[in-house]
Amino acid sequence: MKKILLLLTFCTVVALAGCGGDDEKVIDGTKTPTTGAAQNNQEDEVKQPEVTKSNGYVFTYDGVDVKIDTDAAQYVAKFGEPSSYYETPSCAFDNLDKFYTYHGFEIDTYYSDGKDLVLNVVLLDDTVSTVEGLSIGDAQDKVTTVYGEPTEKTDNSATYKKDNMKLVFIFKDGVVAAIEYKSLVLDAQ
Repeated sequence: MKKILLLLTFCTVVALAGCGGDDEKVIDGTKTPTTGAAQNNQEDEVKQPEVTKSNGYVFTYDGVDVKIDTDAAQYVAKFGEPSSYYETPSCAFDNLDKFYTYHGFEIDTYYSDGKDLVLNVVLLDDTVSTVEGLSIGDAQDKVTTVYGEPTEKTDNSATYKKDNMKLVFIFKDGVVAAIEYKSLVLDAQ
């Protein structure tokens, strides 16, 4: 399980490596820009994609439904202080991308229309599961049994699209290695 968590962390860092630069500093484990260039700047405002709120697959934690493309502030308020928080200047959106890690899952955000919206929910270990009962470590065949045939499929993944979002399962050695609820907002760019 630690290997999967390390792999997911590594993938996130690699994906964000091209976004940063020398204009960041770390304070209390949080990266923040040292110049105003990465902040929401009206002069350099990038046109944001239109967001359609998703009613697709929903991740539920502690009785709270976390929906893709909705205001992340409501979840941060309900779940309280994350065990880890990271932010970085966004490559694709105005302002900052933010990453909130809670027990067993992470909420990743993007900035649009003055709010931080949920971009991804990443399940990190087998202490959490989908509403339908799948978690990391389950057999690959169980995914098809529970969700049916995927919208997109490779040898190592199955993607289910529903209502402007997607649920992605990554497989390794015949078991579920990662589960991600993802916005389609980046697919539209």
